[in-house]
Amino acid sequence: MWSDISKIFINMNLKNLLTAAAALLLMASCSSKSCDKSCDKDKECSETQCDKAAKQDLVTYTGVLPAADAEGFDYTLVLDYDSDDCNEGDYTLTVRTVGTDAVETHKGDFTVHTGTPSGSDVKYLKLVPDHADRAADMATSSDDTMYFLVDSDSTLTMTNATLAAPESGLNYTLTRK
Repeated sequence: MWSDISKIFINMNLKNLLTAAAALLLMASCSSKSCDKSCDKDKECSETQCDKAAKQDLVTYTGVLPAADAEGFDYTLVLDYDSDDCNEGDYTLTVRTVGTDAVETHKGDFTVHTGTPSGSDVKYLKLVPDHADRAADMATSSDDTMYFLVDSDSTLTMTNATLAAPESGLNYTLTRK
């Protein structure tokens, strides 16, 4: 008889233990965040660029930017977020000269920053090429870091190092694909 009672208690304890373990796993999976949302008391929370990027492997922006001595440069910028807070990652930038077969590919790291001379809440991307690209570009440029203002979740605008928009009035915008 004691043997039967001890089996019942062991089975009950095992069931409770398995149930508790399953509940803990469920809670752990539900509480893990890949990205934070920016919420303001007065504004409704919305899906951020970071949330969208975490759901995709890569985020791609494209556009034809002006060129002084060609029909334009066809830019394809691919961002691969590799941090949980979506503030950094790797990039691949392919630049094709329109009307020619000339194509350049640059790879490196990018970071997302907040705060510019035009506003403390303005976001921008800073693209720093890998060392191999920097060595190749040294002959043509002293500083090959690129900057893009984040206009919205769907557009980026190329700027200079001071984050000033081009004064020419020409379109330097890349659009999310």
